[in-house]
Amino acid sequence: MCNPMALAIGSFAISAVGALTQHAADQQEYDENEEYREENIVLSNWNARQEYNGSLTQQLQEAEATAATRAEVSREARATAATAQVAAGEAGVSGLSVDALLGDIYGQEARISDRLDQNQEWTAEQLSQERLGIRSKAIDRARSIRKGTPPSLFATGLKIAGAGFGAAGNYRNMTN
Repeated sequence: MCNPMALAIGSFAISAVGALTQHAADQQEYDENEEYREENIVLSNWNARQEYNGSLTQQLQEAEATAATRAEVSREARATAATAQVAAGEAGVSGLSVDALLGDIYGQEARISDRLDQNQEWTAEQLSQERLGIRSKAIDRARSIRKGTPPSLFATGLKIAGAGFGAAGNYRNMTN
């Protein structure tokens, strides 16, 4: 028959090594999870910056397009007014009717310019709201992976102590 002390020590050693090995595996899994979680946060922030920059670029392009359209409308209004003044002068027409015609031309320019400004403001507000959504989406993405709980050295110590008590109890049972 085998030596009861050797069996108890062997049993304890195997249980202790098993507990330490499990602790090391749990720690490695925790570390890998944390690395993945941190990478997820970095990528979420990077993606949010890309989307945010795209939104700002779109807003700038909309403003530039509005300014170009407004300049073209203004140029067309001046050209139309100049043509009307020349035609009126050649026809010998002057006074209130020419002034009314010019007022109508410049009034149309002002209405178009106001509408362009209003559309640009609405677009800017819409893009601003989208940027708030981008921020919220990035926060949700970053929080989608919860921080794990590292393995407990105390719990591992308790497993080893339990193995020791179990080995001692087995030794006592074998020697009695």
